[in-house]
Amino acid sequence: MVLETAGSLVSRVSDDVLLLKFKTDQLIVRKEAIQIDKNLCILAENNPHYFIIDALGIQSNMDTDALKFFSKESNIAEFTTAAAILLDNLPIRLTASIFIKFHKPIFKTAMFKDEYDAKAWFEKLRKS
Repeated sequence: MVLETAGSLVSRVSDDVLLLKFKTDQLIVRKEAIQIDKNLCILAENNPHYFIIDALGIQSNMDTDALKFFSKESNIAEFTTAAAILLDNLPIRLTASIFIKFHKPIFKTAMFKDEYDAKAWFEKLRKS
């Protein structure tokens, strides 16, 4: 099942991993973030999950209200074990850095260049 909003696609990768893929050339604002949160909650079914946030190859961005919402206010935050942000360009790296350093999400968050490294990180977290 894939759930879609104007700026994203959300799907299940495995039993405990969800994928949030951002579309390019979209500004994610709080209203969009709330809809993405609802879609993530539908797929998570109130169970702990790891999230891959795929921002590879996009030229999108997220405003401060959306970053704040995702870090602590979203419903999915309480079910998030860890989030891996996949990125490959400087503007997205800056947005992700702001999210991690200034909004301080309540779940472990790290940046990666590919899905393989993100999944390896999830495996380390599962074992600890």
